[in-house]
Amino acid sequence: MLRILTKHKLNTKIVSVDIQDIVGIEGVQIIKGDITKQVTINKILNAFSDKKLELIICDGAPDVTGSIDIDTYMQNQLLTYALIICLKLLKKDGKFVAKLFLEKGETDYYYEKLKCLFAYVHYYKPSSSRNSSHEIFVICEGYMIEPEVQKIIESLNIENLINYSTILHEKTKNFLQFLIDSDYN
Repeated sequence: MLRILTKHKLNTKIVSVDIQDIVGIEGVQIIKGDITKQVTINKILNAFSDKKLELIICDGAPDVTGSIDIDTYMQNQLLTYALIICLKLLKKDGKFVAKLFLEKGETDYYYEKLKCLFAYVHYYKPSSSRNSSHEIFVICEGYMIEPEVQKIIESLNIENLINYSTILHEKTKNFLQFLIDSDYN
């Protein structure tokens, strides 16, 4: 489930996105869909009418298979798309919270990726989470991106961002290559 919250003056808008049917919640707009699909992302973008958001929470998880490698890969895909949604919707200095599946000592991979976007990146394992569970949360604060890159990203649709090889602006292309594919080149 992806929850996106924004606060504008005294009004707060909450949008909940889930691939499954969920029970309605008063004051919450529910979008049924997969955040890795353009049609769902378009619904999310349209829900905010070009407003920038203060907070995006992604606590979704794939159907777990029991294989940590497969489950981690699928969770990484959800995180990547949630970060792409952040690129389109999060305002400067905004916050992002996401669930990750990590084995002990595996935080560097995500940390480097998230430090490209946020001034502060913190990991948190709730006491309610079993010690044997690979579930951990990352709390990111201080969304920051170069204005030149942000402007180009805002002009592109999600499919162009994912298929970054067609982007002519080299700095933006390299940034997306690292963010999406963790390519350090």
